[in-house]
Order: sequence, then structure tokens, then C-alpha cells
Amino acid sequence: MNLFITGAAKGIGAATARLFVEKGWFVGLGDVDEAGLMQMEEELGKEHVCSCVMDVTDVESVKLAFEKFTSHTGGKIDALLNNAGILHAGPFDEISLAQHRRLIDINFFGVVNCAHQALPYLEKSDRPLLINMASASSLYGIPNLAIYSSSKFAVRGLTEAWDIELAHKGIQVMDIVPKYVQSDMTAGETGKKMNLDREKTLLNPEQVAQQIWKAIHQKKLHWYIGFEIKLFALILGLIPPKVKRIITQQASHYAPSYNLLGDQR
Repeated sequence: MNLFITGAAKGIGAATARLFVEKGWFVGLGDVDEAGLMQMEEELGKEHVCSCVMDVTDVESVKLAFEKFTSHTGGKIDALLNNAGILHAGPFDEISLAQHRRLIDINFFGVVNCAHQALPYLEKSDRPLLINMASASSLYGIPNLAIYSSSKFAVRGLTEAWDIELAHKGIQVMDIVPKYVQSDMTAGETGKKMNLDREKTLLNPEQVAQQIWKAIHQKKLHWYIGFEIKLFALILGLIPPKVKRIITQQASHYAPSYNLLGDQR
């Protein structure tokens, strides 16, 4: 079996690559970080991985990466993990339009681009899997994460639509919905803007990787990681919009309470 991971040079992507190689899978490593990819390749062994420098927003870049990877896999992709993403945290009007646009291009169009180009290779697999990295920020719009949160709403929407649309091709679709994860994305000033100084428990990338491994062996659309996120998802399905708004205020830095919502990578 094989798996192609975008955003594979660090964080959840790297942890997932390590786990799947350990389980005997051949793994494609896609990332713009060439140095990071070389380190991963050296660590995991060239016989177990295929590193591909790629930009998920660039059509030709993704095309060439998939061609390179599938030249080692008999022309097929068994599983694609759309993990690449960026985050800009802070007041909406203090983040430039260029930053907002770049975030949407990577977090949303990157998923569309990779899935679109992977479909012919996925269809050649006996049990194809399309896995999208969402976020607990996709459950309700989060202040100071407005565009990031919206991009993850879009990913959840894609997941739900593709789950229906691609079923006739035999492709199983799912998304992973973690709370905060210890990573470069949630460190330093970004973490402060996201109110992570009040977060008591952070997931680590290895925990998310373990859930991805579990998810590919079961049929479920949304995989919520973290007790708070599972509870919040349940609550949101039962309560009226006004109450949802109050809960989100309490769960974010806009109210003096610990944070129930989260992010990944």
C-alpha cells in the first residue's frame, strides 16, 4: 500500500509519514520545504519514501509530483492525505489581503488541486482513500481566525460533497478534525493570538498520526480528535445559533475562559 502526504516535511505530515513507513507502506512526501524533505528521506530511507518538492497551489508542480511518485507505485495512489496548510491569526483587518488570499489558495485550492489531479491514480487502487485535514476551527467561525476557519469550513464541505460524489468510483472520503496540536504553526506569537496560553492540553503530531491510521481502517466521514472537540461537535448539533455564538465567545480569547476549539499541524 502507498500514501501520498502534502505538507510532509514537518508536524502532522512528518509524523504520519513515520508511522506509515513503520507499518510497511510506501510514502510520498510532498512539500515546498526541500531541505525538510531531504531530512525526512534520509531518516526514513529512500527505499521507503519518494520525496517531491511541490507547491499545492501550482497545477504543474502537483502534476509532476504525482507522476514522480506513481512511477514507483505501478501508476496508482492508494491514499492521499491533503495535509498542507498555513495559518494567519489576528484581527481580520490587521492581516493583509495578500495573506488572506495566500491562505485560501493553500488551504482550500490546494486541496482541490491535489484531489483533482490524484483522482485518475486513486481510481486505479483497489481501495482508494481521500483524506482531508480539517480543524476544530471548522465547527464554528472563530474570531481572530476568520479566514483560516472559513478555509477549513470549505474543506469539510468538500469532504461531505466528495463522500457522495466519488462513492461510485469506490473512493472513500474522510476528514480529520483535531484540536490544537504542538507545532510551528501554533507556536510563539501565533499561539498567543490564538489564546494558546490558556490551553491546558495540546495534542502532539504523533497522536493525530495514530488517529489517521485508525481512520483508514474504518468507514466514518468526520474524525474528531480530542474529547472537547467531540463534545463540542455534539453540542453544536443540538443547540440554537444564539447559544452557539455565546459558547464560541467563551471558548475563544474573546471571553475569559479556556479554549475548547483548536487547530492542527
